[in-house]
Amino acid sequence: MRRAFFWTLALYAAGSLIISSPALAQTATDPATGAIERTPDPNAPVIQFDATSLDLGDVAKGDKAKYVFTFRNTGKTDLVIEKAKPSCGCTVAEFTKTVKPGETGTVNAVVDTKRFRGPIAKTITVTSNDPVTPKVHLQAKANVKPFLDLLPSPHVFLRADRGEGASKVVTLVSYEDALDLKIEKIESSDPLITVTQKPILATAAVDEEGKSVEGDFELTVHLSKDAPVGRINGTVEIYTNSPRVPQLTMQIRGNVRGLVQVRPSRVFLGNLPSKVEEPIKKTVRITHRKGGDLQIKGVDSSFAGFKTNLKKLEKGSYELELIIEGELPPGTLDEHLTIHTNDPDEPEIMVRVRGQVGS
Repeated sequence: MRRAFFWTLALYAAGSLIISSPALAQTATDPATGAIERTPDPNAPVIQFDATSLDLGDVAKGDKAKYVFTFRNTGKTDLVIEKAKPSCGCTVAEFTKTVKPGETGTVNAVVDTKRFRGPIAKTITVTSNDPVTPKVHLQAKANVKPFLDLLPSPHVFLRADRGEGASKVVTLVSYEDALDLKIEKIESSDPLITVTQKPILATAAVDEEGKSVEGDFELTVHLSKDAPVGRINGTVEIYTNSPRVPQLTMQIRGNVRGLVQVRPSRVFLGNLPSKVEEPIKKTVRITHRKGGDLQIKGVDSSFAGFKTNLKKLEKGSYELELIIEGELPPGTLDEHLTIHTNDPDEPEIMVRVRGQVGS
């Protein structure tokens, strides 16, 4: 009897807490469904936006689209904005944190358009202490328009054999009808990468969807014959008279291959036992791309457990056999072979040899 009395008090206290909650001042029962309906506290804060969707229309590619969402606290107590979370990292939101009754606040969003093209729609979720509408979803729209564009792409890839050079054509297109486009200057980060320009009037460019568009300038990217063996990594800055897009950037990537070709350039041995009973053999082929008189002067190994056997084939071609046997140290095997040639530009070529030796 005494235990039942205490249970009754506990249930009564819990019910009192629910009814007296500041956000839920009153309760009622729907006679049709029996469901409990709660009426919000008339003194609670209320968030009300002037508009939950803003469309800036056309925005130049590369510009920062700025949005300002205005809201008012139409409630009786302070409205607190807890957070404004953007849908992606490209949107940065700043907001008024506390708004008193009858006053206004803002949520400011910035979308960096340099990675977008065409219609975009970004969402910001605003969370507040409004008990009825704790979350409001805002949408920022725009049509990202490249007033100037490089087609088929501002990313240019060049590949060449040593001593030959390379070139690729990119078309500069203006979508500003009132602009008489002019190129004021072109700057390259690498003296071995140059650009020549030629005005064009006919349809000679193709966009990313393969459709023809009118081009204004034909830009030819040249890689010098003097470019050394290795990777190409540079930029070309194009300065124009466009007030919307005064500067465009081309990214130049690629590589220059040596005339001595080694395949494979890396040897992967996989998992190896600590003691190799039967010799493991791998073959590397060395050739001259142009059929020159290639001569291998010798082969060095960074690991004493490697043996090599060099065999000359036809002119300018060799076969190098790598032999692994005997005891190997446990752990990661990361060694290399050094091939010595008579090529003045590639006197030494390194072949990496990797594997994993069990304990």
